[in-house]
Parts: sequence; C-alpha cells; structure tokens
Amino acid sequence: MTERLELQLTEQLKNAFGQFVEMTDEAGHSRVLSLIAEFRLDDRAYAVLLPEGAQEPEQELYRIIGNEAEGWELETIEDDDEWEEVAELYDELTYRDEF
Repeated sequence: MTERLELQLTEQLKNAFGQFVEMTDEAGHSRVLSLIAEFRLDDRAYAVLLPEGAQEPEQELYRIIGNEAEGWELETIEDDDEWEEVAELYDELTYRDEF
C-alpha cells in the first residue's frame, strides 16, 4: 500500500510578495501570476499560480525553494512523478473544499 502524504497549507510567498508574483524567464520576459495556493508536502513546498491576462489560463505548479532570510524562488517541477503527485493532491484539496 502506498503512503499518502498530507498537504499543509502555507502562506510564505503571500506574506513575502502579496497576491501576485512577477516571474522572469531566461530570455528576460516577465509575466504576472496570481498566487492561488501554496502548501507543503513532507519537506518540500509548492505553489499554484494562474497567469494574469491569459485568454485561457491554466494553473501552473512550481516548487518553492529558499527561505525567509535569503528570499524565495520558484522552480519548475521537472520530475513527472513528483508533478503528478502534487497535482493530484492539490486537485483533491480543491475538490474537498467545494463541499
């Protein structure tokens, strides 16, 4: 039987940046994303962001790295299994909150 991780809601990015986060890619293009949720799973933290102004925006998942003293960064989740697990747990949280 596979062990299920429990999701713990956090507000580290919201406390540091507010409701919106500006991200800049490697090419220097920046975009603004709305912070939808942030949570911790075991020893890792994640953020769910929604691009502002997109015609058909899709939620994006990122891993949160860093700390309050040195600053926070968001990094892409490269591992497919990790991404699937995080997305599934977030979907369960979202579905549960609808009732």
